[in-house]
Amino acid sequence: TCDGTVEGLSEGLVDGTSEGLSEGLVDGTSEGLSEGLVEGTSEGLSEGLVDGITEGLSEGLVDGTSEGLSEGLVEGEALCEGLAEGAMEEGL
Repeated sequence: TCDGTVEGLSEGLVDGTSEGLSEGLVDGTSEGLSEGLVEGTSEGLSEGLVDGITEGLSEGLVDGTSEGLSEGLVEGEALCEGLAEGAMEEGL
């Protein structure tokens, strides 16, 4: 869900699956993350799709900490290799 909970992201945020983020959780496409999944714009992730802040995912979008996704999402666990090693390198 887009309610900004740690459960949300770790479970795949919108579609409720572990494939959520790597598959493009909101629009259900592989372009999701790189295209800006939530706001549907290319600014999405880099601009802070959910909270609308410049820190965005790189700063810890959901829990507002420097750990965030770069450290293995929110719970400190590696979500999907695609997110940390793929999506992040594709313009994020």
